[in-house]
Amino acid sequence: MSKPDYSLPWILPYVRKVIKLSGNFNYETFMSQLWMQMEPAVPEIKRYDQLQQQQLRRVFDYTNPRELPSVANEAFFFLVRNGYIVPEVDRSMTFPMHPPRGDRHEVTPRGKQWAEGTDDPLPEDSAGYMKLLRQNVPTLDPVVEEYIRNALIAFNGGAYFAAAVMVGAASEKTIYMLAEAMVPALKATSRKVKLEQLFKSKRSLVYFLEFIRDTLQRNAKLLDPSDNAVTQIAGMFDAIRVQRNDAVHPQTGHVSDVSVRFTIVNFPAFLEKSEEVRDWLLKNLGTID
Repeated sequence: MSKPDYSLPWILPYVRKVIKLSGNFNYETFMSQLWMQMEPAVPEIKRYDQLQQQQLRRVFDYTNPRELPSVANEAFFFLVRNGYIVPEVDRSMTFPMHPPRGDRHEVTPRGKQWAEGTDDPLPEDSAGYMKLLRQNVPTLDPVVEEYIRNALIAFNGGAYFAAAVMVGAASEKTIYMLAEAMVPALKATSRKVKLEQLFKSKRSLVYFLEFIRDTLQRNAKLLDPSDNAVTQIAGMFDAIRVQRNDAVHPQTGHVSDVSVRFTIVNFPAFLEKSEEVRDWLLKNLGTID
């Protein structure tokens, strides 16, 4: 087994598991729970054979691997910086006479939401995210890939406007690819002509998207009788489109890190479903209304 690349992206999946199982904790407890989560994956992690009196709370030998304490410390302050944990407040009658305790932290609702997606791709782990995207979609379009790569760079740099625009562009490219496959799959020549006209018109984006959505929904049972992929595609694209419009519209000009995270996390599943439908369309010419 090759040695892991001990880094913040590598350790965050284990951190999410700790947060999911925790309500409040001190720094020592957090680290102990984190080492427990990492233990099956890191052979170098060792427990004390026998717990002596002065080691009752030190279950692990934290000296190996040497890089891990620094990475774990970075992860702890990643949680603080993103508002996933905050210093615990005094909930007694003396509040607010005493400031929040610095030695204990509690998980915020925002942190609990982040931790719930323990099986979701992590935008903070750009390499792992892109690997998952390629695994889910072996025929990944290079333009979509580049848009998403830049969305991750922007997101991790705190440029949420830019990230929203990039993931929105990736979704639009995905829909354009779906539309290209839809033209030969349509039965009626008139509908083929209409879609091609909408495809070429830069001023008819809304009508173009409505045509794609309505056609997919009208033929949903034929396209996807099993797992409701059509509904997922339509819903996810609408969410991304609205977010992108919010980011670039001069009278709105606002997106949140939470909404951008949602669209980035869900994009691999959206793209996979879209590619499944596109593949079906290419193999079934002249079959949909």
